[in-house]
Amino acid sequence: MNPTQQLLDSFEGNLNELIERYEDLLKEREQLFDTINRQRLEIIQTHADLAELQKEHRKLQTAYALTADSENRRLAKRRITNLISLIDKTIDNLAM
Repeated sequence: MNPTQQLLDSFEGNLNELIERYEDLLKEREQLFDTINRQRLEIIQTHADLAELQKEHRKLQTAYALTADSENRRLAKRRITNLISLIDKTIDNLAM
């Protein structure tokens, strides 16, 4: 085999190897995008779960405060009064 043919064969082999690597990288890229999308959905669900748990926690804190000692009751009543006041102000603003 002459040197030119050897060079062309070597070049063809290297080119084929690069094409295979490129195709493998494309597949890996697609898999990574799928993983990212799955993780985004998991994060969204986790945030929703967290918000629901925080809401439940606040309810339990209020319920506990209403049944606990007098200092906690005063704080809970003050908090409830503030919330009612805020709701009243919001309703007044909407009525305007």
